[in-house]
Amino acid sequence: MNHRTTSHALVLCLIASLHAQPYPYPSDAEMSDAKVGQVILKPGTLQGYAADFGTLVVPENRQKKDSRLIRLPVLRIRSRREHALEPVFTLEGGPGGTNIKPEYIRDWLLENHDVVMVGYRGVDGSVSLSCPEINAALKTMADPLSAAGLKELGAVMTRAAKRLQGEGIDLPEYDIINVVDDLEAARQALGYAKINLSGASYGGGRRLHVLHPLPAESPSQSDG
Repeated sequence: MNHRTTSHALVLCLIASLHAQPYPYPSDAEMSDAKVGQVILKPGTLQGYAADFGTLVVPENRQKKDSRLIRLPVLRIRSRREHALEPVFTLEGGPGGTNIKPEYIRDWLLENHDVVMVGYRGVDGSVSLSCPEINAALKTMADPLSAAGLKELGAVMTRAAKRLQGEGIDLPEYDIINVVDDLEAARQALGYAKINLSGASYGGGRRLHVLHPLPAESPSQSDG
């Protein structure tokens, strides 16, 4: 087990929950033929703006050819500007909090840009790293930060990790690197040549202000 990446995923467990989808996202039937890297969109409206409610299909483990597929919600709120500038992908804080916040309308951004929200793996979408045993343990501990409390919490997290892996979840794949790759998959699926990123806290873990595809011969770059 990769303890570093697994520990990161278990931090998500503390408050992760499957994002409720009361909006017109594609149904299971509409997603039945979707391929890896494809996003299925359904048009709708949101607080007076035209919007697209979509579902993106990505591999759980990009290093395995036979990896199972997971689905992530994608929300695009469209600018009223006829020829909008590059879209803004927004990344909220966490970890464990949703990145799909339909109620958070940024009118000042929407004056010139579409705003896109891509769900975080492990929090939004088809796989949720919900760990009720960790929440239950925290409620009963006298001092979770004491030596005894940390030892007990570590034991509970280990049990939670084993349970999730027993359910078939490839736990080390729920990290910030794969979140960035999910954003890139969404960029490609939506057909954008260039995007802007706006992030805070967990969502600012990779401070890339403008993201665009690099030439095939160029090495990957980031200012991390």
